[in-house]
Amino acid sequence: MTADGRTNDSRVSSICPLSIVHCPLSINHVHIFAGYTAQTLRYIWEYRGFNVTSPTKKASRTTNKQRISMKNILKLAAVVIIGLCSCQQGNTPKETRETSIELVAGTKKDTARVNIDIPLFANEQVNKAILEQVSETLGGTYRGDYADIDSFARHCLRTDMEEMAEMHSNDEDSWGEDMEFMMHYERELNISKIHETEQFVTLNIRTYQYSGGAHGYAIVYGMTFRKSDGRLMGKNMLNNLEGDEEWRDMMYHGLMEYFEVKTEEELSNCLFEPELYMLKLPETEPYFTNEGLTFTYQLYEIAAYALGMPTFTIPYDKVRKYLNVTGLRLLDTED
Repeated sequence: MTADGRTNDSRVSSICPLSIVHCPLSINHVHIFAGYTAQTLRYIWEYRGFNVTSPTKKASRTTNKQRISMKNILKLAAVVIIGLCSCQQGNTPKETRETSIELVAGTKKDTARVNIDIPLFANEQVNKAILEQVSETLGGTYRGDYADIDSFARHCLRTDMEEMAEMHSNDEDSWGEDMEFMMHYERELNISKIHETEQFVTLNIRTYQYSGGAHGYAIVYGMTFRKSDGRLMGKNMLNNLEGDEEWRDMMYHGLMEYFEVKTEEELSNCLFEPELYMLKLPETEPYFTNEGLTFTYQLYEIAAYALGMPTFTIPYDKVRKYLNVTGLRLLDTED
């Protein structure tokens, strides 16, 4: 990372000078080129007096100069073929590379932080699809290139600072001379990887803001993306769960573990809605973790702020029967 907070991701190719240039040729083109080259060399060789079909018959008139020229031709052809193959190899990016960005901005009134630590994949379209959906979750105001993580991070930081400045401006109109008693505002954005397999990656997006009052407010999103195309996976992987008693029992049991209670009556006392049958799944999407499919309720969604973000996980061996084909394929499960 450079002094101004930008990541330094420059790399030098060590394969071949040709490989640093974008090469549109596929490996099939290389094979075809190699075949034509071999056939051409055959004609040249025979023309110079050496019959390839009869290697025991040496041409009596082949001179040393001609042999040297033939060696040069062979060397040149080999260099071109190797260069093309190297170009094909050099044009294929690494499977995964990590990117880490940490930005901080502040004034006497405000502080904003952005931390992004996520993997980037060989397919740039997948990276763009993932970041676009993350951006939409955060408000969808980014207009730049989704391939530019630095630009996205700086946009988030700038947006937070501008919004806090606007809030202070509104406060000045309301508080007047008492502005000196106003609190220092804070914004924070953290995006990190929490789980990854060959089929998918799960990111954790956490936003936090404090704008006065007794406490700040946080929102946490778990987002599972399919690596093949960057599609967001969540409730679209689940079959219809309405009326399924076994599923409801697992949900109750998971929440009882979170609240550290032993009975459904005690669980209902922890919730805003005492009738458990009225309890619905969280508004945010479920996401895959190391343990299974995880569901997280936001602050105040079903319980008081002091009780945090109620979370429960259905283990993989139990959740499989509730997944549709899309979800099962994501887990690389044979149907």
